[in-house]
Amino acid sequence: MLEDVFSEEWRKQWTYRTLPDLENGSLVVISFLLTTAVILSFQSLINLLKVRSELSSSSSPQSSIVLSTREALLHHFSKRQFAISVLFTLLATCIWTVDVILGSWEIYDDVSNKDTHYSEGFWFQLGIRVMGMMCVLIATMIAVPLVQIVGFGLWMQSKIRSSCNGSVENGEVMISSAAMRKLLPQARTIATYLQLFWSAGFFCIVAFWSPMAPNFIIRSVILQGAVGSVNAWSHASFGLIWNGEKLRQEVLEEDVRRLGARGMTEKCLGEMKKLYVDEEKEALLPK
Repeated sequence: MLEDVFSEEWRKQWTYRTLPDLENGSLVVISFLLTTAVILSFQSLINLLKVRSELSSSSSPQSSIVLSTREALLHHFSKRQFAISVLFTLLATCIWTVDVILGSWEIYDDVSNKDTHYSEGFWFQLGIRVMGMMCVLIATMIAVPLVQIVGFGLWMQSKIRSSCNGSVENGEVMISSAAMRKLLPQARTIATYLQLFWSAGFFCIVAFWSPMAPNFIIRSVILQGAVGSVNAWSHASFGLIWNGEKLRQEVLEEDVRRLGARGMTEKCLGEMKKLYVDEEKEALLPK
């Protein structure tokens, strides 16, 4: 078995993505995980519609309970979608690691065991091309997710400004915990599904697009953009899923602190105004 795995024919089939085991296994993985994700999405949608109907027919005291139920459902399904995304990423990383090992193996075998002699100029030109390609790939891996995260942040900022119940003072929005509670489930769901989209794309690129294809440069650029996007949205969805309550608590504490400071300021100003009025009255009275 090991001899078949490490044979030259097996390595060639793996690299050109013509290995039957790899092709069939990848199809099974993508079909199973995407089907599971779609089923979870429909379950989440059905439960949300039920909660919405209950919310429209419930009285005011029960609305908070229904909203808490909705948030708990979204949180639960977001965790499951996050797990599917992680599976996509891990499997794609395994295939990518095998590609790197086989590529390094082929380079070492070509340099050490063949009679071909490479001049110093060849290695110099190769180094320049590799460095240039690395710069392009790193820039792509940073720029593609950066644009998405900036857009996501601007969207969150606009939603906060439109839904918060506070006021604007000195260009700073007073964020209410109620507005944050309303926004977090939406942001968490969007981040989780974007992570699922990019992780599935990452797996499909690695599993079905041969690194030896004629357009391998385009493949490398798209792959690096997908890797950067998976990394960015994984961090975003992880933080919103497991640290969302902590973030909302921090916003609540900040609101309490600001409102307390405002109340103390208004109280001090009122007392100073009263004291000033009393002093002016005493000054106007005849002595």
